[in-house]
Amino acid sequence: MSNLVRWVLGVDKSQDNTSDDNNQKDNTANSSDAPPEQVLSAEEIRRKRLERFQKKSPSGNGAKTSAEKEEKKSSLSSALKKENNSTAKSTPPTPSTPVTPKKSSTLKPEVAEYSNASSSPVNIIKQNQNKQVLAKTPPKSAFIPSSPSHGDAHSHHTKLSPEEKYVHETICRMMRVTLLSGDSTFVFLKRMATQERLHFDLSDVDFILYERAMQSDAPFFDYLVQVFSKANVEASELVEKKKKLPVEFRKNVLQQIQKCVVAYAGVYLLHPETIPSNEKVTTDAAFGVEKGAAILLKQLLLPPDDAGYVTHTFLNAFVEQHGNYLKGIFTSVFTQVSRNLRETTLNDTNWFPLFSRVELLSRIPEVAQVLVQHPLWIPPIPAPANNAFGMPPLSRGMTGKVMESRSLLGPFFALHATEKRTAEHFFGGGNTLSFSRSDVTSSQGLLRKQHKTVQDSLKNILLNLLRRKETRDEVLKWIATVLSSNETRNRMRDDMAHSSSDGFMFNFFAVMLRLSEPFLEKVDAQGNLKTDNVDALFPMMNDSVLMFKEDTKVLYSSQEAKEYVEKNQKEPVEFNFVTSCFYFTLRAMHLGFVKTFQKYSQKIKQHMEIQRAYDRMKQSGMSQHPQHQMEFAQIEKRFIQLRIERWTDESQLLDTDFLKYVFKYIRFESAFVLNLCGITKDLSVVPEDESQVPPQYAMQPESIIEDGFDTITFLGRLQPEALNLGSYDEMLVLCVALLKYGYFVKNPHIRAKIPELFQFFTPNSQTTSSTRMLLVHHPLTKTHLMSGLMKLYVDMESTGASNQFYDKFTPRFWIAVVMKSLWQYDYFRDAFKREAHMSDPHTFLKFFNMLLNDAIFLLDESLKMLNQIHEFEDDMKNNRIPQHQLQERSRQARDHTGQLQSYMMLARETVNMMRYLSRDFPEPFLRPEMAPRVASMLNYFLIHLAGDECQNLKVKNPEKYHFKPKELITQLTETYMNFSKYDEFVKAVAADERSYKPDIICIKVPSILSRIGTVTKSFIQDFENFGRLVDAKAREMAAEEEDYGDAPDEFLDGITYTLMEDPVKLPASGVVLDRSTIERHLLNDSTDPFNRSPLEVKDLLPQPELKTQIEEW
Repeated sequence: MSNLVRWVLGVDKSQDNTSDDNNQKDNTANSSDAPPEQVLSAEEIRRKRLERFQKKSPSGNGAKTSAEKEEKKSSLSSALKKENNSTAKSTPPTPSTPVTPKKSSTLKPEVAEYSNASSSPVNIIKQNQNKQVLAKTPPKSAFIPSSPSHGDAHSHHTKLSPEEKYVHETICRMMRVTLLSGDSTFVFLKRMATQERLHFDLSDVDFILYERAMQSDAPFFDYLVQVFSKANVEASELVEKKKKLPVEFRKNVLQQIQKCVVAYAGVYLLHPETIPSNEKVTTDAAFGVEKGAAILLKQLLLPPDDAGYVTHTFLNAFVEQHGNYLKGIFTSVFTQVSRNLRETTLNDTNWFPLFSRVELLSRIPEVAQVLVQHPLWIPPIPAPANNAFGMPPLSRGMTGKVMESRSLLGPFFALHATEKRTAEHFFGGGNTLSFSRSDVTSSQGLLRKQHKTVQDSLKNILLNLLRRKETRDEVLKWIATVLSSNETRNRMRDDMAHSSSDGFMFNFFAVMLRLSEPFLEKVDAQGNLKTDNVDALFPMMNDSVLMFKEDTKVLYSSQEAKEYVEKNQKEPVEFNFVTSCFYFTLRAMHLGFVKTFQKYSQKIKQHMEIQRAYDRMKQSGMSQHPQHQMEFAQIEKRFIQLRIERWTDESQLLDTDFLKYVFKYIRFESAFVLNLCGITKDLSVVPEDESQVPPQYAMQPESIIEDGFDTITFLGRLQPEALNLGSYDEMLVLCVALLKYGYFVKNPHIRAKIPELFQFFTPNSQTTSSTRMLLVHHPLTKTHLMSGLMKLYVDMESTGASNQFYDKFTPRFWIAVVMKSLWQYDYFRDAFKREAHMSDPHTFLKFFNMLLNDAIFLLDESLKMLNQIHEFEDDMKNNRIPQHQLQERSRQARDHTGQLQSYMMLARETVNMMRYLSRDFPEPFLRPEMAPRVASMLNYFLIHLAGDECQNLKVKNPEKYHFKPKELITQLTETYMNFSKYDEFVKAVAADERSYKPDIICIKVPSILSRIGTVTKSFIQDFENFGRLVDAKAREMAAEEEDYGDAPDEFLDGITYTLMEDPVKLPASGVVLDRSTIERHLLNDSTDPFNRSPLEVKDLLPQPELKTQIEEW
């Protein structure tokens, strides 16, 4: 009979005769004078047990209260009565045939199965309680305990052997128990001491554990963990020494103690009622959280410095011994952890242990399987609710909101900085308006540390699950479900009622970046990024991620991509982890990061608007006026809210550690696209046209290019210094290739994003970033960038969109900015000129013609709106606006302000571009089809800026509208002077009957230039000379006009009605025009102006005979 059974039944060792046959033989050999065995009846057993428990125990360390003792006695008496009744009705089992206890109706299946196992501790306890007790006399030898604390108290007894002494001392030390009273450091096991036993052996460990549970008020599971940990520490410190027992023996003793401890731990968690204890935990049967799981979770959440801290070693041993029976326990633990996190924020202190414990559990294969098999790993799709009108509900399927709020890992990823309580904790507290920049930076730093811990822990959890094939598929399925359920975030207007929050998706993307990191920086033998492990067919051939199939492709239509897949997919394709991780991260970037910073950009605009309103009311004193106090309070509340949201968003979006991952991914993404296209880094190998572009590239989603461009642009606008974190070689090659070879993307707006991105890498960039000289020094940009920018400038004229006329101005503005910054370097100017001579002349002229068109339209519109704002300000000043029109006129003025600011910036850059191009490359502007328009434009705007009309352009605050008249006049006059030495230009200026005014050029403009002081005196003198030259030419032409006034009609141009110099015939309509007239038209519209049939310059039919007649006339 085991010591535990002896103690439970109240029988001394000397009375025990229930051992198996081998033990009986050993005992007989050791005790030859033992009296004959005496069999006790069930009633005698019951009486002895009651007598044992009715004896008073002396108060001491570890003793329980009288009420607790009486409760235990009562429960034990009841148990004994039931046992005697059961024993009377059934045949006692033999020692070799264990009794299978009845299943409890409250047990889970795995618990009941575990209870039925003959080797389980719970069954041993129940079996021993049902066995017959055979009395046995104690052995003659009595051993002396020899622990240091009380080894001398029994020196009159026979000494223990070294092995027995070590076992006894180790048990006392590890389990903190003793057989001697008076030792306050150990728990005195009185009931065992009364059995005249003076030392412990390994067979007593289970007995001691049960005794501790009965006698101590301390939580039993905590005690078990402490015993295990102490044994583990001592085992790790064992070394071989002389006069010491072998390490193997000592380690084996400790392992036996640990094994028994782990066995009792499993029994206690699966069937807590088996072992009495005073555990105080909260259970929740409604959510499947039972006492055993609550006890385990309570212990798991102890801090690392607590003696009862659950280590990885304990969990491994625990699962190894009980793994097949503990699914329910860990399922409940994960349920409770997830529930606890739903009410937790980053500013709380209780989230970290929950994360770290789940991270620890995910490292154990058996527990990891329980995690991914949890019923809420991917929650069931909720049934749609009936709508308010009684119509049948529409099933939406799985939504992002459900994955965030109901999935097991949802609350983990929902722990983010932008949560309202977290944001107010770090940036609120009633003093938001008084926050200094250093206060904000400090709070953001603290928040980023919290965020980094969350994301690193989440990465470790998923990585632990991904390392094993048994759990990897479920993790990939969970990731795919998160992405597919958040497709509503891909819309223009995010459906927040059914999508995951921005913070959830941001964390999700940050974790995916961390999972991708191992393959983002691998290089081949040549030092190029290794991207061949990514299978480009994933977007169209992976059934679990349907969202890619619906995306707009870089070249193919959805139908073309579908046909390609149907033709080439012979059997299901299995993709490797690198491929899945790359494309999942791509999608997470699009739905998470890109969408979040787009919303942030909108918040910035709102914040600026509300701040202007707030400042305006404060400065005007309206905030103190009783009539406006409520309005001001609302504005102030909104202002504080937007301020907090802005700071919290920045703590995420501008986190340096996070951005390092982002830049690594963008670089890998660019390298992947280049390899997929078959483009080399020096552009020496490029597909010649669209038909040669690989189909695997053609059916990639546009986001594979566009999201990287958007990210760089966003960071360049908001925090240019962050660009120092990236490496851009692959991305620059991709950008130049897309600029120069437009057939690589179907959507022109993707290419249109490149110039703004490039302006952050130019010397004139308003940043201190080290990337400012990137375009200047990159070998590829020196030879190919200028031609690419010119081609894009022309291609943006026709985008196919309904608002294509206005869409072109923004990218052209950034083209002008980039070209201005690079024009100061000789090799960029040389590249521009070289491209002009190598390309088609007509195509090259289109660039100059469109530049001229833009300058005319933008400057004209800007001056018109300035005139309207001038009228509004003048009417306001003189109270000429009726009250009922004031609100409408004010709204119109605000609209004009925003549009004027944009147009004026575009106009100034375009005019400046004409200035430096005409200085270094005047020939295209002097062609017959261009010179008259250039002259007309310069004359027209010079009149408005220097003539009588300039009074209508005066506004209160011209800088507010980016209107700089001095700069414009200087640029226009410099452009005049760039052409002044060419007779054809002088003639074109003089021939402009509509806008040429001699007094403006000869008198007013020189006077203004002298007054504003933007040019030298010699420049003014040269301009005056130019004016006199034009005036003389105008007089000469006026005299010629009189001579040509009677020219025959057939000699006149069909549109301008001027004398033709080089007549040509249009093949479709048969009309004869001057070559300069029709070529000027074809620069803007490739059709016959009389019947709209297609027409190109090469189709024009020269009329040499008519030309000869005109010359002779």
